[in-house]
Amino acid sequence: MGTVKAVRVAICDDEAYFLTELEKLVSASGNEYERELDIHTYLKVGELVKDVVEEHKEYDLLFLDVEMPELSGAEAAKKL
Repeated sequence: MGTVKAVRVAICDDEAYFLTELEKLVSASGNEYERELDIHTYLKVGELVKDVVEEHKEYDLLFLDVEMPELSGAEAAKKL
């Protein structure tokens, strides 16, 4: 049987407090279900978009803040 790969997660929120809190919740969920998570956090949605589009980073799961100054979470999702 093959090795289970870590679930790659990106979390983007322009407010550091909420970014940290969501990271804690996602991490706790991974622990609860005994899944290894590779969590990346972004304070700027433009950095996330750049990493995915230009750097070809891949994520299995994205958490995007709805309201951000640069792009909304919905607009970022369309770009991705």
